Amino acid sequence: MIIKHTLKNITLCMSLPLSLLSVSSLSWAQSTTTTTTNHAPAVIAGAADINAQTQLGLKYYQGDSVEQNYTKAHEWFSKAADQGDARAMYNLGTMYFNGHGVEKDVDLAFTWYQRAVEGEFVPAMNRLGSLYANGLGVEKNLQTATQWYQEAAAAGYAPAQFNMGIARYHGQGIEQDYEIARNWFTRAAEQGHSEALYNLGAMHARGLGGILQNKTAALKLYRAAADRGFVPAIFAVGMAHIDGQGTERDVEHGLKWVNAAATQGYPAAIDYLNTINQ
Repeated sequence: MIIKHTLKNITLCMSLPLSLLSVSSLSWAQSTTTTTTNHAPAVIAGAADINAQTQLGLKYYQGDSVEQNYTKAHEWFSKAADQGDARAMYNLGTMYFNGHGVEKDVDLAFTWYQRAVEGEFVPAMNRLGSLYANGLGVEKNLQTATQWYQEAAAAGYAPAQFNMGIARYHGQGIEQDYEIARNWFTRAAEQGHSEALYNLGAMHARGLGGILQNKTAALKLYRAAADRGFVPAIFAVGMAHIDGQGTERDVEHGLKWVNAAATQGYPAAIDYLNTINQ
């Protein structure tokens, strides 16, 4: 369902990309990570500590301080996973899902995510929800997807809170409720989740979810998401200035934002610029 702005192409953000768990997300692990700064890879590689093995796998995956090497990343994640590290299991799942350094195998990816969930790794709960929601590696089941989102969201995981907002907004696997959707988006936005900030802005622009329409508040939320680099929000900020919604009308300033979104390949921004330049 589209949340309309002045243009009909400002829409609710619907999905979160599947990506490798970043180093900054390791706080979700059951154990603390081992600091690897100032240690040569060869020294780390000899460590028995599973945290160091997972960290080294991430370094090879991302090309952080070492040459990027998916094969070595897989090797170190496997070593850590064999010793029960749920983060490594999660990252193996993502490698198989994306086909990075291994043959793409969504079924095997699902299996690794399941094992990470058994290790109570919260991001894996959210990922299982996404796989169930899309029927990837498992039969599609929106109710089960929502159950996994709910469990991860209750643990405070912002991406799952965002996904619960989407589920509640559209009534996917659970009863539709705009107000509860807004509450979930709010909880994710409070953690700086850019898509949630954007969606809250869209709901304020329409006055959905038990709140009055407030385009000034909508623009503030769009700007917060834009400042985090979320391209649809960059476009939304531009259109708000062009149309004078939530702020004084300033076409020149608004076009700077729209051009910034178009430069990053955002279709709605490109279409808008093509339209006004005809």
